[in-house]
Amino acid sequence: MDVIIGVDGGGTKTSIAAIDMTGNVVAASRGGSINYNFISKEEAVCNLVDAVNKLNLPDGTNIACLSIGNPSIDDVTEDENSLLFINEILKRINVGRVFMKSDAFMALYGLTKGNAGVLIISGTGSMGIGIDNEKRIHVVGGWGRPTLDGGSAYCIGVMGINAAIDAYDRVGKDTLLVEYACKFFKVSNLRNAIPVLNSDDVKKSDLAGFAVKVSKCAELGDLVAVDILNHAAFRLSDYAISLIDAVKEETLVVGIYGGVFQNNEYIRNMFAKRVKERYPLVDIRIPDMKPEMSAALYALGEMENEQN
Repeated sequence: MDVIIGVDGGGTKTSIAAIDMTGNVVAASRGGSINYNFISKEEAVCNLVDAVNKLNLPDGTNIACLSIGNPSIDDVTEDENSLLFINEILKRINVGRVFMKSDAFMALYGLTKGNAGVLIISGTGSMGIGIDNEKRIHVVGGWGRPTLDGGSAYCIGVMGINAAIDAYDRVGKDTLLVEYACKFFKVSNLRNAIPVLNSDDVKKSDLAGFAVKVSKCAELGDLVAVDILNHAAFRLSDYAISLIDAVKEETLVVGIYGGVFQNNEYIRNMFAKRVKERYPLVDIRIPDMKPEMSAALYALGEMENEQN
């Protein structure tokens, strides 16, 4: 049996699906992050190999193609690291060929099947991608950890922690975030969190986890937390508007994907409100196809096109 393996790599976890050559799912699994901008390339490769092994494909199965949506990738620039990553994969997985695009590209493909559209991702990190009617790719965001990745869970989490620190130091507004930060770091006094904050073991995904606490404080009416969510929604909607401007279509589909959109109704609604104020005819939706399936079907389509 020939299969294509589709991969949706995130900053925190990776989901994969194996399909046969007619598009039917035969196996699925999960693994750790493959974003080698957040973790080492070696760890990213090992996480992907582990996830593929967890598929437990029957003996004799031929992996015709591995199709990867990787948040480490920028679809408009050359990236030597991506070639090194693919080469390591080819050494450790017996696979016919490898396609690799950004996770945003793969998710958008599942939404529009390659037609014009825009997709904004906000999970651990954030970025947006647009494809115009001439198949040109436009991207925004995705600048990485030093920039906070505006609109991402990481940005929300770090802004929340900073707001808690400012309140604790009496240089910022009072906020429930102080109490929630102490609980998050399992300390009775916020200053006891200093060793944790400065530890080399702290990952981007760890700090992104505090975004959930920021959302909880906002639900409780904390205005500092609400301001942080507004900042995220404004940045994400600005990304979408920028891409719609670039694609030059006012009636296209705008997809929204990632944990921030899926788990935070306030940000989702504020995002839609601002985008619709500028472009009232766009269709904003959450993709109903899992991105690992989108990646697999993208590869299937590419392989079929090559045979025609």
